Amino acid sequence: MQLVQGRLKKVTAEFESNGSFAMTYKGQKSDKGLVSGLLGWDPGDPRIPYSLEEAQRQGIDVVFEIKKFKADHPNTVRITLIDEFDEKVELTALSVGGGMVEIVEINGFACSVAGDFYELFVFFKDSEKELMDDVKKNLESMGVDIQYSHFSKVDNRGLINIKTEKPVPDTTVMELKKLNKVTQVKQVAPVLPVISRRSSEVPFRTASKMLEIARENHMQLWEIATFYEAGRSGWSKEEVFSKMKQIATIMTSSVQTGLDGKMKMEGILRPQSMLIGKAEEKGTLIPVGAINTVISWAMAVLEVNSSMGIVVAAPTAGSCSVLPGAVLGTAEPWVLVMMRRPKHYLRQVV
Repeated sequence: MQLVQGRLKKVTAEFESNGSFAMTYKGQKSDKGLVSGLLGWDPGDPRIPYSLEEAQRQGIDVVFEIKKFKADHPNTVRITLIDEFDEKVELTALSVGGGMVEIVEINGFACSVAGDFYELFVFFKDSEKELMDDVKKNLESMGVDIQYSHFSKVDNRGLINIKTEKPVPDTTVMELKKLNKVTQVKQVAPVLPVISRRSSEVPFRTASKMLEIARENHMQLWEIATFYEAGRSGWSKEEVFSKMKQIATIMTSSVQTGLDGKMKMEGILRPQSMLIGKAEEKGTLIPVGAINTVISWAMAVLEVNSSMGIVVAAPTAGSCSVLPGAVLGTAEPWVLVMMRRPKHYLRQVV
């Protein structure tokens, strides 16, 4: 965990009693997901189902509690971290869909951290906003490209949150710690695959504008999709293709895993997606072509998701079967071709 210096000793996660987490965090495995993140595991790590056991093995005391407290969002969690040196960090975070989490409070200070920037937190024993100007001037004089900055205060304490595209060098962090009234400086790395940029500009925001640009520039759908993603990310066309191939590979793998039917699902349900294909082979299912494939592939991904397998949370984790089912299922005869030629997948998605 990047916000504490030492090894984690205790983690307490509190869910608001009237919020969605209170009744669903165990069934939806939010507890395992949260702990795996604190352990530093990647979202695609196959060890995630065993994160609670690993935390126990590492001597980390993990506690989940349901409490009454003020929460403006239904998916709110308050997290208290204590490390081996008894340093305490208190966070308030929101689950905002699509596998995304936003930290909205740190040690009582308002903030907005979505994992799409390098985040620098400078804590002060003063609440004068002029301190932010001093910090920004110091950083800029050291060559730091500041994307955004935010000042927050609580009583006579202040927090300056600086967002950057690249990590602030350790030597610069050490210089900041020497500034008058600075009590702590912490830096957190991004976790999203695409880092946001102040100068990022997407070429269109509506379907009509997309079609207009495509007509004017004689672009096919895969080209306009690549054009958009390159503008949003700052990546090259080749990098966009590589990422799309990676995403398509994970989606295809989740379909195949589901159709194999060897996952362990909790509760009374068992894998059933493969039964559609078997019924088709026996001739006991109405032959409706691609629709049966779409249904079975969508079911397969949902079953993998239910068994804590690896899926792509697009557009959200709950609807992760839509794209693999509708797009890959419809294009079943060309799936292998699309894996080799990502532009076809881009065109299908658009």
